[in-house]
Amino acid sequence: MMSPRELYEHLHTAAFNEDVTYAELIHVALAFAVFWYFVFEIGKFLLGKWSYGKPWLKACCEREFDRNEGMYRRFLGNDKSRDELVCKLMKDWPEGIVMNLQHFAGGALCIPSLIGYGDPAWASSLACLGILSEMGWEIEDTVLRLYQRLRYGKEKVPNAMMIILAVHHAPTSILGPFVILAYRNLRTLHWLCFDLQIVGVLAVLGEYAKFLDVTKQPDLMHFKVINFILLVIMVWTRAIHWVYCAVDIYITWWNDEKWNFMVIGGVIMLLFSCFNAFFCVLPTWKRFLKFLHKSAEYEALPKDAPSEDRRKSVVAMSEAAALLLDVPQDPADAMAEYLLEALEEKPAKEIERRQTMNLKSSATRSKSLRMMKYMSVPAEAKFKGA
Repeated sequence: MMSPRELYEHLHTAAFNEDVTYAELIHVALAFAVFWYFVFEIGKFLLGKWSYGKPWLKACCEREFDRNEGMYRRFLGNDKSRDELVCKLMKDWPEGIVMNLQHFAGGALCIPSLIGYGDPAWASSLACLGILSEMGWEIEDTVLRLYQRLRYGKEKVPNAMMIILAVHHAPTSILGPFVILAYRNLRTLHWLCFDLQIVGVLAVLGEYAKFLDVTKQPDLMHFKVINFILLVIMVWTRAIHWVYCAVDIYITWWNDEKWNFMVIGGVIMLLFSCFNAFFCVLPTWKRFLKFLHKSAEYEALPKDAPSEDRRKSVVAMSEAAALLLDVPQDPADAMAEYLLEALEEKPAKEIERRQTMNLKSSATRSKSLRMMKYMSVPAEAKFKGA
């Protein structure tokens, strides 16, 4: 059995060795899995202790609940009061934040290679660690969800979620080590890793936008600016630069006659490209324009407008804001949502349509996906004593 120092030296050597083996990459990924487990548990606990019950978080969760009451009651229980469900939202909020920071950390490891900082071999190794970091988190998340499934049953971790895990985690977990072994110094690979994981920044900005009350003029302006920034980043990372990187890496595979990569990786990149375009970029663009239209109508109301007209305008603008915030920012999430829709039973869909304040079903599916990711286990079991 290795001593802690020997284990550290083994992992350090594997992380920066250009002649690393497949087994050594798996060792590094498993180390990341353990690391991220403790970071998540400690981070959720500390962030929850600090944030739970704070007025700003309570107000945000109340707005979130009011926009999507039917969906939250469906997943958290119709027998619970509004205050109980808002408390559950506050208890589960830290997990999503920590997850976003994990994605950001993986993307940040690619930056030295992208800007040409330091020794190229060292920078490439860091970028590969970004891939292994994501792979490690996916291993940790899969093991944790399997444990929760065995402990709490499929009512809390449904079959659909297990399939979602496979859709979301499989590409990196399967292809990651093989791509590193063959192309660890390929800068295009580092860009793909960065573009996919920088979603952590998008999600954090999106979380901040949820705290804004769009009925107040300063918050409304901030909401517009933030979502414009999100739209620009989305168009660049999920459309323009994604297409460039995908074509470049595919040409590299073709020139190197890597037929296995071309078949398996080509299918994955084609699926990601389609979902990037039709489930991430275009919905964000359309919903951003819709929100601008609804907010313009609200701002154009005269000060003496009838209260009923003002109320209707506020409701329409709030619904447009909820739809805008619920666009998937990760193509894997978009694929998972599409699969979740196909798996849903018709009666469940009818209930959903009757209870979601007439929001578009796509927004509710996005919410449902996050509910299963972050709230598949009772909040009391995950966050005791908050």
